[in-house]
Amino acid sequence: MRSTVLPIDLMGASETVLRRLSEHHAQIRGDGFPYAYTITLTTAMVEAYVDDLLRALIAESGIGETAFGGALLAETRDGFHNSWKNRYGWLDRGFGISITGSKERQEFDVMVELRNALAHGDGSLSARQRANLLSMVTLESKLETTLCVQARGGGLRLTSDSATAAILICRRFVLCLDRATCSARPGLNY
Repeated sequence: MRSTVLPIDLMGASETVLRRLSEHHAQIRGDGFPYAYTITLTTAMVEAYVDDLLRALIAESGIGETAFGGALLAETRDGFHNSWKNRYGWLDRGFGISITGSKERQEFDVMVELRNALAHGDGSLSARQRANLLSMVTLESKLETTLCVQARGGGLRLTSDSATAAILICRRFVLCLDRATCSARPGLNY
């Protein structure tokens, strides 16, 4: 595998997750990991990265240092992390970090849909993803063009190209979020 050059001004946590993604990419080429495992693992890596970023931003804000702030955090703590909509919303509304509309976010959101299908659909789109025919066909098209997934009638077939695409999508997403974070919070030590 060729060496990947990382931007010099990355946050430490971004560099760590990007290196882990590269290491996994090298492993799947050599060991033949199941493609679904790669999709699930890499999505989880990015999810953990974003959740840790939110924790770092909350700590940096100092909100937990007051009684009211501590109580507020205790009430809403799970709400920060229980969906991608919430993660994106807190990053944007709470910390001025937005990647809305970016190609990187759009591709990663398709990947999250694939991970959800793998987790809840047993090799097919989940019942929720199949509930609306137009939405299902649109998602199948996105899965094919974004992640090289053969998707027909709710059924899914992953390929080695799907695994490689997933890793590259995660990498681009982390780089995009890193740039947005450094722009909105230049002093953040994360």
